[in-house]
Amino acid sequence: MTAARLLVDGHHERVENRVAARIMAFSGSMRFVYLHVIWSACWIGFRVEPTDAASAPVSPGGGPTP
Repeated sequence: MTAARLLVDGHHERVENRVAARIMAFSGSMRFVYLHVIWSACWIGFRVEPTDAASAPVSPGGGPTP
C-alpha cells in the first residue's frame, strides 16, 4: 500500500486532525446543545454572577447603568 493510500484511508492521519475532527463532531451534536442548556440553567439558577450593588457596572457619569 502506498503512503498516499494510507493517508486517504486515515491510517496515518495527524493527531491534530483527529482531535479537530472529534471536537467538530462533538460541537455539532445535540449532546453539545444539551450540555450548554444545562450549564446555562445552572449558571442562572445558582446565581454564579454577583448581584449586589457594589459589583454592578457603573456608567461614565458615576451612576449605575440602566
